[in-house]
Formats: sequence, structure tokens, C-alpha cells
Amino acid sequence: MHSIKLSFLTVLVLAVAAQQPAMAHPEYQREFQNVYTKKPGVEKDFKNLVRSAKCYICHQGKEDRKNYNCYGKALTAHLVEADKKNKKKIAKALETVAAEPSNGEGSPTFGDLIAKGELPGGPLEESKKEPAGG
Repeated sequence: MHSIKLSFLTVLVLAVAAQQPAMAHPEYQREFQNVYTKKPGVEKDFKNLVRSAKCYICHQGKEDRKNYNCYGKALTAHLVEADKKNKKKIAKALETVAAEPSNGEGSPTFGDLIAKGELPGGPLEESKKEPAGG
């Protein structure tokens, strides 16, 4: 009986240790809020939307934090893990991505969507859904 408990405990410890850490960085979210919701004239509705969106500003679904929506994919193309504490680099990446098309050539830029009071990665309810095929 002791060996069964020990085996179970070993499997449990290995399973927990094998889990990948979440790839979400609250620093990116905070800097997004600083850049887009803290300046004068920003609509209260947009501030509330950003506050409620939290990780969904960049992420798609909640099962795997490596799943990004279109905005998260664009943003992470300009940042690496070591940048998470570098506010200037994050702000520069936000600025760069704001000028990029949100859905291919000819589509509104991410900045255009934000200026209209929309989340750059798409509607919140869509970002909460798990990505297709995963």
C-alpha cells in the first residue's frame, strides 16, 4: 500500500512540475492601460472595457496562455521574455503595433480600432473563446 501512495505522489509531483508556466505578462497589460487609458479624453466605457478584458487584450481563450489573438501575435513579435520589465520597450512595441493592420492589408490598424474604443484583438467575447482546433 505504501508503494502505491508513493507512486501516486510521484506521478502527481511530476505532472505539476511538467506544466508550462503561464506566458501572460501583467506588465504588458499595465503598459497597455498606461498608454491607452490614462490620457485625458479617453472614454470611460473604453477604460472599463480594457479593465475587464485583462489578459484577453492579447490572449485567445484561457486553456493555454501561449494562444494569442491577432493583437497578441503582433505584439509578441516585437517583444521577448526579457522585455517584460522594460516599460520603454513595451511602450515602443505598443506604438509600433498600433500602426500595423489588424487583419491583413487594407484592414484598420490596431491603433484605429483602439481609437474607436474597441479592443485591438477583437470583441471580448470572441477572445474568451478557445481557438479553433485547440
